[in-house]
Amino acid sequence: MAVLETPIPATRTFEAEMVVIKGSGVDGTTIKVGYNTMSHILHIKQNVQVEKIELIDDSQTMLDSEDEIVVRPGNRAKITFRFMKRKEFIRPGMRMLFRDGHVRG
Repeated sequence: MAVLETPIPATRTFEAEMVVIKGSGVDGTTIKVGYNTMSHILHIKQNVQVEKIELIDDSQTMLDSEDEIVVRPGNRAKITFRFMKRKEFIRPGMRMLFRDGHVRG
């Protein structure tokens, strides 16, 4: 067992700066608020849902038909995710990968 000077609290929501890359054979992939996917953060594998999207300044603002911000392959964005099952212990700077079929981020 490890004893920490300051305990790390478990969290249900977290922010990540993401770049969405396109897998083979997928066109028109969009990520918007409400999108569910499987996240991988070290040993943590859990479904997450997108709660908020902020495009980073070098990306074009893309809107769908309902005027919601969407992220497409090649865009950079700061995305707020929510764990769907339970809280997890994560630290700032941990790398995250998400996948859903051929979509990778």
